[in-house]
Amino acid sequence: MFSQNNSERAIYLEYEGYKNGNNVPDPEEIGIKHLNGDGDFRSDESIELLKQADIVVTNPPFSLFREYVAQLIEYDKKFIIIGTYNAITYKEIFKLIKENKVWLGYGFNGGNAYFKTTHDVKDYAAGVFNEETGLVKFRNVTWFTNLDISKRHEELILFKKYMPEEYPHYDNYDVTHRATTPQ
Repeated sequence: MFSQNNSERAIYLEYEGYKNGNNVPDPEEIGIKHLNGDGDFRSDESIELLKQADIVVTNPPFSLFREYVAQLIEYDKKFIIIGTYNAITYKEIFKLIKENKVWLGYGFNGGNAYFKTTHDVKDYAAGVFNEETGLVKFRNVTWFTNLDISKRHEELILFKKYMPEEYPHYDNYDVTHRATTPQ
C-alpha cells in the first residue's frame, strides 16, 4: 500500500486481533508499518511478510496478475484477490481453475466494483467517476480465491447436451473449423 500523503513511502497494515472486545477491527487496533523498500510484492521484504500471512486479501496490479497468483500458489497462501474477469482466459490462471486450485469468488454487482478517491476527477476517464457519490467505477472485475466457499458447491443447472458438431474444437484458433458467414 502507498500513502495518499506527499510521501511515496510504502506501508503495510498489521492486525493482531481485537483489543477492546467489540469484535470490530478499529483503526487503533490496526498498526501502520513502513516498509524499507517500495512495496513491490516480488521484493525480499514483501516475500517475508507474505510468508507470515494467514490469508492475503488485496487488489494486485492487473498487469502482474499472473505473476502475483503464481507467487501466492508457490508460497501455498490462502487468498481473496480482485482481478479482471478476463484473467480466467489466461492460460496460467485457467490451468489453476481447471486443477481446482483457484476459483471465482463472489462477484460484484454487474462486474462493477467501486472505490472512493481523493484524486482529481480529471485523472479518470469519462463515465468512470460519479460526482454525486465521489466513487470511481472499476469495471469487469471479480474476486479470485482458493478459500472454500458455498458457491463452489452449488449444482449447475444444465439445459443443453454437448453436441460436437455445434461446438467445433478450438485450441486458441483452429483454422480448419473456421465458420464462414454468407455475404
